[in-house]
Amino acid sequence: MPIVEYKKNGTEGWRQVTPVKTQYDHPESEYTRREIYTALITELEPNSTYIFKLENSAWANPETVLYSYKTLDLDNFTILFGGDVGNRYQTATMNKNTVSKVKFSI
Repeated sequence: MPIVEYKKNGTEGWRQVTPVKTQYDHPESEYTRREIYTALITELEPNSTYIFKLENSAWANPETVLYSYKTLDLDNFTILFGGDVGNRYQTATMNKNTVSKVKFSI
């Protein structure tokens, strides 16, 4: 099981989140079996940068890579989704949470 840790940029101490293995139906044409996990991180501050890392001792290359993510500036943003985020309950929940605090105006 992978380990997901994150912290706000410039702060000490990593917080750990337990990922959940998602169900994935492997097509017959897929030459390897994938394991896909989802980790929900809550209570992030707007307009802030967070550092996160994913680790799993079972990976062929266990080297830790640090990634960064900047949360939305709720007064000025554009949402763009890319890649294969799936079409499951977890994805729908993530999408709903993404726009839950957005104030729409016409």
